[in-house]
Amino acid sequence: GPQTGPKGVLNDYRFHNAHQRVLKEEQEKARLNRINRAGLSSGWLQRQLEAEKREKEDKKDHYLRLQTLPRFGNLREIEAGDYVQAIDGAASDVKVLIHLYQPQIEACRQTNYFLSHLARKYPTIKFLKIVSTKADAKFDNVALPALLVYRGGSLIITILRIIDEVPGWASKGVCELEDFEELLAKKGVIDEAEIEAGFSGLTLEDPEDD
Repeated sequence: GPQTGPKGVLNDYRFHNAHQRVLKEEQEKARLNRINRAGLSSGWLQRQLEAEKREKEDKKDHYLRLQTLPRFGNLREIEAGDYVQAIDGAASDVKVLIHLYQPQIEACRQTNYFLSHLARKYPTIKFLKIVSTKADAKFDNVALPALLVYRGGSLIITILRIIDEVPGWASKGVCELEDFEELLAKKGVIDEAEIEAGFSGLTLEDPEDD
């Protein structure tokens, strides 16, 4: 109850503040309970929980599927006669990335350097390269470096003149591995699950230098 004197006033003030905090906490709990009850009665909260559960299960399934894929771990040069088999011969879940390049173009050399490192990091992806005019004699150099990504025998991603996709690369000739990797992630070429799943008891060769 209320007390008199300086100590009493101070104690009353502290008591009042503590009481107010408890009241606010209880009011907030009651508010959240009302929201939860409303969510449950409308089915909204249940749908949200089910959606989150499905998302977690999908991620787990994706990760488990990746663990069953073959491992590659390097950037391999192919010839025109290998092109179709490299795509059609891959398992249906394997992504096949092919870099069309010209050795005299600096951006193509940079791209090969980046890909040789990413091939180690994402070993469930099949990284290949081919001189563009070997793949298609009429392929225009203006579209280089070009990346084509296949899965299940179908072309799923095309990135032509990739230097235009990274700020500063075309104008200044500057691109860092991290920027290149970020671009591939945004385009859906790579994802983090492929890093973890790729290194289950795997020993990789050193990436080739270009």
